[in-house]
Amino acid sequence: AGYFAFDRPFAWPYQVMYAVFGLNPVAWHVATFAMRWAGVFLLYLSLREMWPRYETHLKWVGALVLLYPGYLQQSISAAYNRHFTAFFLFGLSIFLMVMAVRKPAKAWWLFPLSWLTAFVQVFTIEYFTGLELVRPVILWLLLSGQNGASRRKALGRAALLEVPYLLILGFYFWWRLAIFPTTISVANYAGDFKFLQDFSDSFLGGVFTVLTRLVLDLIYASFQ
Repeated sequence: AGYFAFDRPFAWPYQVMYAVFGLNPVAWHVATFAMRWAGVFLLYLSLREMWPRYETHLKWVGALVLLYPGYLQQSISAAYNRHFTAFFLFGLSIFLMVMAVRKPAKAWWLFPLSWLTAFVQVFTIEYFTGLELVRPVILWLLLSGQNGASRRKALGRAALLEVPYLLILGFYFWWRLAIFPTTISVANYAGDFKFLQDFSDSFLGGVFTVLTRLVLDLIYASFQ
């Protein structure tokens, strides 16, 4: 945990994995792939609740996500176990949220579990934090087709149900950008702090720097 403390202090997946499996490489590989598969499966189940007519299409989407040829680092289980643990928690949180909407009688415990897994997910690693913004869209799609509800009514209810998730996300960004930097030395380099420093001299200069980096990263990730 100390190795990650300067940038990502909540390294609990590695601690759990080591406590359960020790240094068994096969177990680490199997567990990491299981997390990836389970995350995709949970997202498939969630989308199937939204579009049951497209079940076959969604199965192919899930298969393509699992077999995406651009990702070649599945074998590095010691590094990416944490990432796929967060991905699994994201998928689980979305699924619990969807089922809470679909089964109102069970919403009293499904929603709190969804909030809890969303909270743990964003603090585990930041990779999937941006995906939290898809929640209001999912809620609106679910509610707009429920019992003939009007789009305006569905939008209002979706906004209300989204509030706890926005509070979690807001708390995360407040901690990450305001509280956490005061506990470490910026000189140690953490990507998000350097990103903010790009805007310290000039906002337009920072935007230009970010756009330049975006183009170079896109070229590197696609052609190279």
